[in-house]
Amino acid sequence: MEIQSKSDEKPIRYFVALVCPSPLQDRINRLKSRVKEEYHCRVPMNSPPHLTLIPPFWIEPRNEPLVFHALDVFQYPSGIPQIRLQNFSHFDGRVLYIRVVEDPSLLELKTKLESHFISILGGAVVPDVRVYHPHITLAQAGRRRSAFHRALEYFATGEFEDQFHADKISLLRHDGVAWQVIAEKKIE
Repeated sequence: MEIQSKSDEKPIRYFVALVCPSPLQDRINRLKSRVKEEYHCRVPMNSPPHLTLIPPFWIEPRNEPLVFHALDVFQYPSGIPQIRLQNFSHFDGRVLYIRVVEDPSLLELKTKLESHFISILGGAVVPDVRVYHPHITLAQAGRRRSAFHRALEYFATGEFEDQFHADKISLLRHDGVAWQVIAEKKIE
């Protein structure tokens, strides 16, 4: 299969993630709402709570079947990773997140999935050279940095514990307003 190019169609953004199951999504969305209302932070409400496996990439609409194909034929022989969430942290005082306990099987899943997508989609998916630091974003610093730093101080002593089985990989597409799950692949 080959990616077609030279089109007048506007490319569409996609990314691949482990989307949190419903009860956990609700719990995290309540935290996001609280951070937004109490601390006036920028909160990513345009996507479901998730752990990114392949960061956003662009594909022309006519090549979307290749994206579905890449997800559909992915095989992960190592079994279902257990995702453990524990407490809060931040990146450089700019992003507040729920910390994911690092697990070699999660890094293996991300590495194999990324390599697989690159083999099918070529240069559309760029290898992520950063160290993989799985997390679930709660908020980002906006113009009101002092309010964001108050949120960081509050959550620095807060506790959060939960876990879930990562039994499916989700493909999300941006519809111009929000990210929508458009396909899922069961991990067996």
